[in-house]
Amino acid sequence: MLAGLYDYNKDLELLSFTIITTAPGPRFPALHHRVPAILPGASEIESYLSGSIDDALSIAGNSVDDLLAVNPSNPRV
Repeated sequence: MLAGLYDYNKDLELLSFTIITTAPGPRFPALHHRVPAILPGASEIESYLSGSIDDALSIAGNSVDDLLAVNPSNPRV
């Protein structure tokens, strides 16, 4: 599960959503300077959704590079 934020504006009837990003761990800096904030397990999801703001910031700020895969694309792409 990716960490994110959402809001609904009643006046504009607009639902907006963003995925939170964080600095990469040791595997990804050569590819990009940001990675999605991943909530790796049930306890992190629960803390992110119903814990304090400090809990959410702490969880979202942890990079979990081992949960992301890098697959080279076909050179013809």
